[in-house]
Amino acid sequence: MVILNHAAEFFIKNHAGVLTYLIAVNVLAFGLYGYDKYKAMLRMRRISASTLIFLTFIGGASGAYLSMKIFRHKTRKPKFYILVPLLLLLQLSIAAVIIAVYYF
Repeated sequence: MVILNHAAEFFIKNHAGVLTYLIAVNVLAFGLYGYDKYKAMLRMRRISASTLIFLTFIGGASGAYLSMKIFRHKTRKPKFYILVPLLLLLQLSIAAVIIAVYYF
């Protein structure tokens, strides 16, 4: 519980930086998923799956999930249609726990 309190304090005290980071990584993930779809349609060299998953893992799950739905891209690959929603739920759960620990 002490670790959660410290994490909550850090994120709340640095909320501007954390929000800026999350917005940037989600915009980047959204854009790269869309760009990968564009490159796929033109049969060009693609962005690696590991790069896309990495962006999703480091906080870009919302952007990745939204991009998958809008561009209908990577929706048949189990690595993506299972992992991206799970990471999104995990990231939202972590945010909820941090908020709950700090405010309650």
